[in-house]
Amino acid sequence: MSVLQSQPRLFHRALLLTGVLIAHFFLLYAVMQQMTPPVIQKTPQTALQGVVIMPVALPTKPVEPLPQPTPPKPVVHPKVQPQPIVQKTPVLPPSKKAITLEKTVMVEKTEAVVEKVNPTPMVNESPVVSNVKVEAVPEPEVTQPRSDASGLNNPSPQYPTMSRRLGEQGKVLLDVLILANGTVGEIKIKHSSGYKRLDDAALQAVKQWQFVPAKRGNQPIDYWYVQPISFSLNS
Repeated sequence: MSVLQSQPRLFHRALLLTGVLIAHFFLLYAVMQQMTPPVIQKTPQTALQGVVIMPVALPTKPVEPLPQPTPPKPVVHPKVQPQPIVQKTPVLPPSKKAITLEKTVMVEKTEAVVEKVNPTPMVNESPVVSNVKVEAVPEPEVTQPRSDASGLNNPSPQYPTMSRRLGEQGKVLLDVLILANGTVGEIKIKHSSGYKRLDDAALQAVKQWQFVPAKRGNQPIDYWYVQPISFSLNS
């Protein structure tokens, strides 16, 4: 019984050993395949073949002969006709009478030229100066505008309450453009009182005033007028 039991064990061990050997063989074969370099197959080079093209003879044109130059035309000279011989008459010297006549004629011509160049001078008559004197017309007198005329009823500027408490007082000079109808056109401060509250009070009051306009003669005109406004705590 012990011999029969040992045989299967030996058989299994033999199978395992053969399997391990086969596996190692395949593994070694795969490693050898990877280590061997690949074989590069060279392709044979094909020889280049060419075709020889023979030149084709082109038809030649016949050479035309060059044109021959035309001979120049002969120059024909005109015939010169002989001029007739003219006999010159001898020039005789002038007579004494002819010379005296030419001199008298030349003297008469020179006298006429002198008369044309030097005519008789004209006497300029002196202008008659009159003794009349022109008197200048005097310009009409300009009268200045007025704000204190009766019937205007211009209210005096209000003294600011804060200025009274602080003891502010002074004199304001205003430049006023008084139009021909007596109203105020423009107004601006010429000299400040030193306090803005007093200046503003004077501006507000005089803007509403009515004036007797300035006049040039009897004609009312626009006129820039200096209007003084005084603020005093003693008044």
